[in-house]
Amino acid sequence: MGLGLLATVTIVMFVTFGNLWRASHQTTDAYLVLGGSIRREMHMAQLARTFSQTPPILISSGSV
Repeated sequence: MGLGLLATVTIVMFVTFGNLWRASHQTTDAYLVLGGSIRREMHMAQLARTFSQTPPILISSGSV
């Protein structure tokens, strides 16, 4: 029983990491910046100026 569970968990981990690896090599649709910190927003603006083909940038509202 324990060996079967270990094998199942190992297979699920390999499949999950494989999916994450493939997804990390795809193009980005948009950047999401969590609001509430002007530093994060300024950092994203600097990155957007650095790269010519920047996807849309979405900034969530911060806590008020």
